[in-house]
Amino acid sequence: GVWAPASATTKYGTIEVETTYPFSDSANVTVNGTEGIKNLFLRIPAWSVGTTVSGAYGTPQNGTFFKIPVTPGVHSFQVHFSAQIRIETDGFVTADSGVQEGVDRENGDLPGQPTAGTTAEACRQACQANADCVAWAFDSCANSNPSCWLKGDLVAPATKSCRTSGAVAYDSRSYSVHRGALLYSLPLGLNYTLTHTYYNESKDYEVTPTTPWAFALDADPSNPSAQLSFVSDGGYVAGAAPFNQTGWPNHIEASLLPLEGWTMLYNSAAMTPASPACTSGRCGAAQKAALVPHGGTVLRIGDFPLAHWPRQEQEVVV
Repeated sequence: GVWAPASATTKYGTIEVETTYPFSDSANVTVNGTEGIKNLFLRIPAWSVGTTVSGAYGTPQNGTFFKIPVTPGVHSFQVHFSAQIRIETDGFVTADSGVQEGVDRENGDLPGQPTAGTTAEACRQACQANADCVAWAFDSCANSNPSCWLKGDLVAPATKSCRTSGAVAYDSRSYSVHRGALLYSLPLGLNYTLTHTYYNESKDYEVTPTTPWAFALDADPSNPSAQLSFVSDGGYVAGAAPFNQTGWPNHIEASLLPLEGWTMLYNSAAMTPASPACTSGRCGAAQKAALVPHGGTVLRIGDFPLAHWPRQEQEVVV
């Protein structure tokens, strides 16, 4: 089951859960059992390594249901989750496919395509030089003014005459900040533009950011608490909207570095730049930022490249 403040009546008695989870790290479970009750099962989240349950025997294991034998009568159990800041990764790493003759990669074109090409190799090099490009295609049969298509999506290759194409080496892995059940994101300033009005004053809006969003995260995935810190802002207040867009119950303080070259593509952030992103002077000075519960945002950045990790191997001359 999912942890939440709740109560239920069953043929084996009543159960009540008091908690402000996922904005807190504890829950109180009270069971008033009747004849026939034998066990209570508590779900222990996979991220909660070191959960404790007072009033029960045994050691809960994360990612399992913790079995507690109970008898008729009233029993209370205090569950304390072990919530730690962690960094999760998503995305993919591709290798350079080289030049593939007789193969096309349709769709996924970057804006302004095609461009004039000279050779398939020149098209490949143009893709390598473009931070948003992950694949390319070249019109290999044109006698004059051949075309080159740069791709922003890693579309599947398909056999086609008069085409030469390939994928370039690309690391699109992104990194996100979590604590407990929550993902934490950078909220962005909002500008609403009315685009259409319908019957009964129903409206469509285009929402665009008014604050910078292209940042690299200064954190070490193997030890995120060294750079990231959890701050309680009073916790959840009963009766408030759980994911309000202001007055968040907590946040994570992070260090972010402005990142040049990470642009928008198809009205959204382009693929995450490769990590470490802050090489060759691409990043500005670090600045403190508050990452808030993802559900309490309208526009946000929840995936980042890492600023300095993984560490580049340094050549040692002796």
